[in-house]
Amino acid sequence: MRRSHIEAYTRQLEQAGRRRATVARRLATLTGFYRYAVQEGALPHSPVAHVRRPSVARDSQTLGLDREEAVRFLAAAQAASTRDHALACLLTLKRVARIRSVRG
Repeated sequence: MRRSHIEAYTRQLEQAGRRRATVARRLATLTGFYRYAVQEGALPHSPVAHVRRPSVARDSQTLGLDREEAVRFLAAAQAASTRDHALACLLTLKRVARIRSVRG
């Protein structure tokens, strides 16, 4: 894998209409993977090291689920399995706690 491959992948994502945040997230995932490979001695250097990343706002414009969507999300998770329901509850509670901390 070379830097040119990563840059081609980035261009492909952009041409497919992916948002800048999505492209940045995918590059961050690759960066972590290759950083680990270099640290473990599997690769001499990371091909992602000098790839430019799209600029993304620090604050997300996504509001998240409203109350009705959250209820449907939890009901669907409960119907799927106990494990899915537990994870959905944790995610929902984390979101509520975050909103409350921002609102003060």
